[in-house]
Amino acid sequence: KQWYQRRVAITAGTHVEKVPGITIHEIESDFCRLFFTFDTANMTLESKTLLGLYATLFCDTALLHNGKELPYEDAIKLKEQLLLQAKCSVSGVDVESFSELVTMEFKFMMEDLEQCTGFINDLIINKIFSHDRVSTALNKMISKVGVALRKARVVLSQIDVSTRFYGSCKSSRNLFAEQTLLESFKDDIPALIKKLENLQRVLVYGNNVSLHILANKRNFTEYFPTQELDKLASLFKLSKANYPSLLPSFYQRKALKPQQLLKVVPTDESSYLFLTNPSNIPFNHPDYVAVALFAEYVGQLEGPFWKQIRGQGFAYSYSLYNSPATGSICFYLGRATNVSKAYLVAKDTVNDIIKENKLDETQIETAKGALAYNFIQKYETPYSSAFTNVINLHRGLPLSHDSDVLSKIINTCAEDLLDVCKRYYKPLFTDTANVIVCCPSTKKDEIIKDMAGIGLDINVMDDVQEYIKFLDDNETTSINSVFKFFNKG
Repeated sequence: KQWYQRRVAITAGTHVEKVPGITIHEIESDFCRLFFTFDTANMTLESKTLLGLYATLFCDTALLHNGKELPYEDAIKLKEQLLLQAKCSVSGVDVESFSELVTMEFKFMMEDLEQCTGFINDLIINKIFSHDRVSTALNKMISKVGVALRKARVVLSQIDVSTRFYGSCKSSRNLFAEQTLLESFKDDIPALIKKLENLQRVLVYGNNVSLHILANKRNFTEYFPTQELDKLASLFKLSKANYPSLLPSFYQRKALKPQQLLKVVPTDESSYLFLTNPSNIPFNHPDYVAVALFAEYVGQLEGPFWKQIRGQGFAYSYSLYNSPATGSICFYLGRATNVSKAYLVAKDTVNDIIKENKLDETQIETAKGALAYNFIQKYETPYSSAFTNVINLHRGLPLSHDSDVLSKIINTCAEDLLDVCKRYYKPLFTDTANVIVCCPSTKKDEIIKDMAGIGLDINVMDDVQEYIKFLDDNETTSINSVFKFFNKG
């Protein structure tokens, strides 16, 4: 009954109205938020690699304002005077990965609409990139990427995406390549400024832009008459409601599967493991809910994985999940003390469930509650409800998607979970899966020996960039060629 009431609240939580080029989301608030999305799918790989730097510079440059140059310091003061919030995100996530979507979000008082939209226009399309500001941001970004690449968890995900997908896939963020590119501009800031100016022009091209307005509907009559909406659409060259896809267009390598790789990360004392197997279960797939619920069942507190992996001290963290963005079923081990034993007990747990052909009904109900809460919490506030609608629109999903998921969670039974376990999760713990391990040098030999004992022949990567280049240059490479690369053939 509580879930049903929540579903009703979700369905009635926001109202979305489409006008040419603009989607309006009704929320109870005294503030107005403009949420822009920019599709970067057709950008060059170099331009996409510079998006992180562009986001760092977003509110950190001089502007062309009212036909005159507004110095950096004055631009900062005006921003603080007019806007309560201004930020640019590369798909709304941190430095480690991004999709094909750049987002810009602005928050201000409704009565300041006219002043704010003009200033926002300057922030988006009238930046003046100076040598000093760009140089400072470049050094900051180089440091940020360098810090990220000293973490085994980050290196793990970078190797996974870079080795599983073509280098021509502009959706995946290769931090190794980004670090190299950024370093190459340290002594040629003028060239970098030209690249950023071109990036700004390409990014704001009208057909790539979508605008969402999050505001209280009762204020629309006063502040958003039709002519104002038309002016806003004209200002940002909007012609239709356009929803660039939030899901990246990944291109899976056809050869080289499965890959079983190890990289030594001397700056991290723990070991990490990542398994992936192709699945292609998008958000609207019939098995999406059952797949998510089984992962919740085995991974929950006091659940099978909790007892077997963390309970025995093999790894501090673990995660089993479906990744619609990469079309994969994934298993992650973090801060592991014994990678091979943690892998083995996870594999045995899945196989035992299939062999016994039954699940604990009490734990199923607990897992249902936890999974349902993951969706319900996205609607805790008016803003989070509207933002969730924005995300669903860009995923190509109906606004009723999350409430439909709640209904499916209630109706999913043990037979459904056993079925997806056999079809999706069992193959993850076979030799058809991709395996990546990151560990300190002191653990390397032990892990290679232990993994060989359970049938996994691990290849050691001395130079990640060299191997990625090898894959990019030989996209139809045979397994025998890979053996030769690792001096095994």
